Amino acid sequence: MAEDRGVGKCEENHVGSYGYPTRPEEPYPFCSQCGKPMAWACPECDAPLPDDANELMSAAFCRVCGTPYFNNPEAENEAKSQG
Repeated sequence: MAEDRGVGKCEENHVGSYGYPTRPEEPYPFCSQCGKPMAWACPECDAPLPDDANELMSAAFCRVCGTPYFNNPEAENEAKSQG
């Protein structure tokens, strides 16, 4: 069986990971840097967040279904105006 691993971020773009050596074994619910909730997968379709560091930092919407990772109207409006 494959080892579960993943990357995630909070809405402040603090990045985290789990399942890798020296990392927690399971996803944690809150960011250790700011205390905001972490996103490990799309809240709608459960697709994982991008594992590419550059894409992860800029991703605000799921690349599979288009759902925002965080319920943040300001970020959604900013991303739409840049699109």
